[in-house]
Order: sequence, then C-alpha cells, then structure tokens
Amino acid sequence: MRPEKLEQRAIQAGIRASKKRHHLVSMEELLKLKIQTMPVTLRGFLIVAGAVAILLAVIGWPLSADHHQVLLGIGGGVSVILGIFGIRRTFETIADANAVEGIGALLEGILSAIGSAVDL
Repeated sequence: MRPEKLEQRAIQAGIRASKKRHHLVSMEELLKLKIQTMPVTLRGFLIVAGAVAILLAVIGWPLSADHHQVLLGIGGGVSVILGIFGIRRTFETIADANAVEGIGALLEGILSAIGSAVDL
C-alpha cells in the first residue's frame, strides 16, 4: 500500500474514532485502529464476480450437476462477503509490514490532521 493512501485512510479512521470516543485519539489508540487495506476496485470486482457466480449457480450454467452449483454458489457468496468487508489490519501492523520511513513524523502529521479536522 502506498504511504499516501495509508496516511489518508489512517486520518479517516482517526477522525471516526475521535468522534466516536469524544476525544482526540492518542498515539497508542491510533496504532490500534483498523484500516482497510484492500483497494476499492478489487472490492468492487469481487462483489460483481461473486454476484455473477451466484447467478450462474442459480440458473445452472455452465455445469448442471447439483454439487457444482452448490460449490459455485458458496464461492460466489464468499467472494461477495470478502468484497463487502474487505481486509482490515491495524495501523501498527501495516506500518511495520511496509517499513514506513519516518513513522514518528507520519504519526505526528496524522494526529495533527485529525486534530484540525475534528470539532469536539
């Protein structure tokens, strides 16, 4: 994930958490927030592909065997659910995995952006 996207999603998650908790999030709270890591285009593709698979399972094409239809329907359902919910990880895990340079400066910038965006 690109650092710009990571920062943008962390700011959005921090703003939501600050409004929910009625105080600005601290550094530790920010690191524990879960951030969506799956791109929107991939999530949209999974939803559409899963819906098509479910539709094909219902109408029985391309395989007419019942067990094939069930497997196609289950696979489509899993794909739709994964597309809807995506993959979420904590900010700390993402930053460690991507070895974000200057994590302290990045966190300070995110916290200042959250502070300027939230009116509590």
